[in-house]
Amino acid sequence: MSGERNDFTKGILIGTLIGGLIGAVLGILSAPKSGAETREEMAARTRKIADQFRDECGKALQKSKASYESLIHQLKEQESNVGKRIERLLKKVGG
Repeated sequence: MSGERNDFTKGILIGTLIGGLIGAVLGILSAPKSGAETREEMAARTRKIADQFRDECGKALQKSKASYESLIHQLKEQESNVGKRIERLLKKVGG
């Protein structure tokens, strides 16, 4: 289940990046400007999209880390609970 969610999130991020780049290129190419102005604008938009993509990846990484830490905490609690149950059972069986 978690792998499916990660694949979905990765697909959304990649789709957003590709869509943004295509939109930027089409917008710039349809504008009546000189080649230098067009290249400068394309570079600026590309940097902006790359920055947004980097921010989204950072947010996704933070969420993944938080989920991982939560899962580890839950597993440690379960381990402790199982250990306590085993001790109780051993005491009952042993004496």
